[in-house]
Amino acid sequence: MLCKPAESCYLKGMRELKIGNHMDALVHFEAALELEKKYDQHIPQARYLSHYGLCIAVVSKKTKEAVDYCKKAVELEFYNPDLFHNLGYVYLLAGMRQEARNAFMEGLKMQNNHREILTELKRMGKRRKPILPFLPRSHILNKIAGKIASTMR
Repeated sequence: MLCKPAESCYLKGMRELKIGNHMDALVHFEAALELEKKYDQHIPQARYLSHYGLCIAVVSKKTKEAVDYCKKAVELEFYNPDLFHNLGYVYLLAGMRQEARNAFMEGLKMQNNHREILTELKRMGKRRKPILPFLPRSHILNKIAGKIASTMR
């Protein structure tokens, strides 16, 4: 059941987020979550959690905590591509590009034309093949060879 005061705070947070006021949005999303607790909503709205996590990552750089909120939201609504977008974006802020790509791809499975996800994937670009294809991408020789090759491009 939707808690009207919490929903009102959430909508204010979305307006602030839309214009780039992440700190104000964070305050509203936090208030929405607190109001849900106050009105005995045992399971928080996934979108409240997700947007709260997103703002935590942007404002306070607490990316581990932000990832946890976004993952919890995705667990609650695994069918919502917006939540996968937020999770992917938080992963990007945390420097976890592969996890971000995976989250974005999961979101595209729900909605293959999701504008924000497609924009983020385009911004990320495509990875080149490893310089030494017989070794894993994470192997130290591939890392060194890749850095050398990127300076020569």
